[in-house]
Amino acid sequence: MDNRITRRVKHHGYQLCSYSGLNLHDVLCAPVKNKNGSENSPLGNFRRVALKRDLYDIIKRVHCEETQHSGIRKTYDWIKTHYSNIPREAIGQVLKLCTTCSLKSTQNRNAPLQPIISKGFLERTQVDLIDMQTSPDGDYRWICHVVDHFSKYHIVFPLKRKTGEEVAHGLKRYVFSYFGLPYILQCDNGREFVNKIFEETIEIWPGTAKIIHDFIKSATFSR
Repeated sequence: MDNRITRRVKHHGYQLCSYSGLNLHDVLCAPVKNKNGSENSPLGNFRRVALKRDLYDIIKRVHCEETQHSGIRKTYDWIKTHYSNIPREAIGQVLKLCTTCSLKSTQNRNAPLQPIISKGFLERTQVDLIDMQTSPDGDYRWICHVVDHFSKYHIVFPLKRKTGEEVAHGLKRYVFSYFGLPYILQCDNGREFVNKIFEETIEIWPGTAKIIHDFIKSATFSR
């Protein structure tokens, strides 16, 4: 045996222990300095010494099989009653690699979906542009689809171009002129595009709206 290892074994009081009940024979163990809690250990006043090359496998086995994917604290509490030289930091690093815990953590972080509730007609109107460039009808290559969120009433009208000016004119002609301004007009075609629709609407119909930006999914404006 290497002299450095021999000196270290003697200095720390390591012993080779055998525990037939656990089917352990000639296991290198270290005495416990703090006797509190030694009654919870199957090795009494000794703890097993884990080799460096075995740290990952030991921590993974304990985390998965013994503590059933519990957190660092419970995994560390179990390990410190059986092993003398596995640091908490090593446990934390191994647990970061646990795919089961990662999936569970990701699911827990997801905020619950909040339904959008409308209480009346024109409270929220959604606008979507449908690309028909592969099968145009003459000069018309786009369809603007407008739906009232409360009543599910649908309005569609054709567009020659996908521009804020043309969409704004179409909304005025086919929607606003018949039903008035919706409280919220929502579109998921991008903030810049919706801002352009808003600017054109203000120019066509001054003093009728103010911007409300939805930074999550869309940009909206309301009267």
